[in-house]
Amino acid sequence: MKSFIFILIISFLGYNNIYSFLSLTGVKIIGSGGDYLTIASAINSLNANGVGSGGVTFNISAGYTETFASTSAGLITATGTALNPIIFKKAGSGNNPIITAPTGIGSNDYILKLSSCDYITWDGIDLKENSSNTTDGKKMEYGIRITNSSATDGAQNNTIKNCSIILEKTNNNNVVGIYQLCETNPTNNTYENSYNIFSNIYIENVKSGIILGGLSADGYFQGCQIKNCTIGLEAADNIRECGIKISYGGNLTISDNIIRNISSIANAYGIYIDSSPIISFTYTNNIFNNKIYNIKSAVNNSSFGIFLSNNSNAGTTINVYNNMISNISCANTTVTPTILLRGIYLFSGSCNYYIYHNTIVINSNEFPSSIPLHLVVGNFYIKNNLIVNTSSYGATSKRFCIYLTGGTIQSSDYNDFYINTSGTNNFVGFYSTAKTTLADWKSSAANLDINSVSTTVTFVNNTDLHLSDASIGNELLAGTPITNFMTDIDGELRNSTKPYLGADENTTTPLPVELSSFNATTNNNSVILNWQTATELNSVKFEIERKTKENNIWKYIGEINSHGTSFKINNYTYNDYNVNTGIYYYRLKHINNNGSYEYSEEILVNMEHPKSFCLYQNYPNPFNPNTNISFTIPITCKVNISLYSINGELVTTFLNTEKEAGYYTINFDVNSINGGLSSGVYFYRITAGSFSDTKKMIILR
Repeated sequence: MKSFIFILIISFLGYNNIYSFLSLTGVKIIGSGGDYLTIASAINSLNANGVGSGGVTFNISAGYTETFASTSAGLITATGTALNPIIFKKAGSGNNPIITAPTGIGSNDYILKLSSCDYITWDGIDLKENSSNTTDGKKMEYGIRITNSSATDGAQNNTIKNCSIILEKTNNNNVVGIYQLCETNPTNNTYENSYNIFSNIYIENVKSGIILGGLSADGYFQGCQIKNCTIGLEAADNIRECGIKISYGGNLTISDNIIRNISSIANAYGIYIDSSPIISFTYTNNIFNNKIYNIKSAVNNSSFGIFLSNNSNAGTTINVYNNMISNISCANTTVTPTILLRGIYLFSGSCNYYIYHNTIVINSNEFPSSIPLHLVVGNFYIKNNLIVNTSSYGATSKRFCIYLTGGTIQSSDYNDFYINTSGTNNFVGFYSTAKTTLADWKSSAANLDINSVSTTVTFVNNTDLHLSDASIGNELLAGTPITNFMTDIDGELRNSTKPYLGADENTTTPLPVELSSFNATTNNNSVILNWQTATELNSVKFEIERKTKENNIWKYIGEINSHGTSFKINNYTYNDYNVNTGIYYYRLKHINNNGSYEYSEEILVNMEHPKSFCLYQNYPNPFNPNTNISFTIPITCKVNISLYSINGELVTTFLNTEKEAGYYTINFDVNSINGGLSSGVYFYRITAGSFSDTKKMIILR
């Protein structure tokens, strides 16, 4: 009878609640015939029962669709651990499962909410607005809401990835794709809502794509990552203020995102980071490999590609590199010099900004003033950037490539500052005063941009800032290697000795590379030349040239074939034999397959007098019919060198004259002796001053 009652209870509760008596573990199937009919019922069971040992994975078939009945259907309060994670993911190939929003009931509505949840993964499940929500008052404020439910319990170590979030609310409220913010002010320094990852997410039709925030400097978060996300529709403006917005966060990574087509009713931002964590917290933020374009503010408002503000924590590092920023504009149609278009804007703070390998282009034809790189407060390290301002609008507005309002430029070099030279009020930079030319800018401070250039650059188009046409292979766009920054925006390895300026490294056409090294050593009467290249482009050969101190005429002495096109280190050696004492200069003539060439630097070799007498073994030996006999003498003296048979009979005398100190080589041809010499063993002997020596040679005929 008891068994029968138990069965009745199970039947009454329904198949989908069988697991309500146990913590959830293993793999659960959602859908018809699965463990749960709906995602909502799976979330309900998870919240009621929690997760057991080893964690739980909910598999949702590709193409599955579901409409949540209310916002509570998407509320997850259960929490996992590193060993017991909770995973919701698409199973199989095909379209992502889609969750449609409930019918809206007012503000602060969401489709999915993680409340004080840890180790939740949401993988490959799309979220979209409900088409029956036809008025803004009924539409969702947030696609995903992440928050804490108490002062000590935040949502941490969660991952949202491989999904899309498409909302429709159009008013000026906080319509956000992903909104992470504390609902309860956290206890000081508890790092609420930290270490969450947002990856490969597509977001459109919102005011802001992703907002991550703390409630105060004390209640800050850290360690979050936003990467490989696309914010904004490709062909239309439907982001209404900001792509990514951060406040009170540290140790952040924002990388490999596409942020585009923002058309704001006020200021417009691609990436906006404001308000630092508590002053005692030192951190590092990395902002890299992002493509930001078509950012347009309303009339009498400003536009920013990257806006970094209030990083006041001394010792903090902000790395901004490999970003492409373009088409920054404003809706103004009248001259408004006080309204600015900025590519990268570094506003206030005492941290260290490292601005490397960015490509920033402002080419607007609206009326505000424009600054691709604006430095306000901080310590700035600026290298290998392409900074282009070709705007051509109202004469009273001003245009700069780089503008220093405050702070300190600790170093700046190997940049391209290219400014439109037509019209008036066009300046390369501002450093105490406006600097019209690159030479004026270089004179602003000691060692400022010594190797920088001002040259035009050609890109694929206004929004794709990869190099094209004449800029590919242009040596003026050669930068300098920077340790730990050796890949470009596409993840391709940069040239180790001569990388391109800007975010794009064109690996198929590397810049012609200067020699990594070129040096010489001496060995008796030989000069040994050694050189190394890191890469070569259409290289044919190296010709070796030499001149003496007395005769200032370069003479070709030999050549070595090179490696064509090579992306690895190559080493070369050339021996210049039988060099007399004296001072010599050597250089390399590098010849390409189109006939062009370039010379290396010159190196000096001092072939000094030998310090002792020496007779060297002839080479080659055995030989037929020629061999070389070398010797050195440290003083001027009479030298006799003679050849003897194995019986001690004199065969011939090679040399019998006075010689100055130096290195000498005699070439001997057996056919120079009348009748020639037969095969056998012979001896050659030197007598020079008080020195004498004998060596054996062998003739093989």
